[in-house]
Amino acid sequence: MVLSATSRSQLGKLLDPTNLFIQLDTLIKAASAVRRTVEIRLKRDTKRQRTTSA
Repeated sequence: MVLSATSRSQLGKLLDPTNLFIQLDTLIKAASAVRRTVEIRLKRDTKRQRTTSA
């Protein structure tokens, strides 16, 4: 299995739930290593009420 230039330590950092700072290119490489893709969606926050400024 070829990890396409993604090291075991990079995968470990990526999968660490306490690491909140992951670069997008690292995430894409790791996904590619396990034959997956990355999908990012921006969703409307329906819980937050809109405020109008006067």
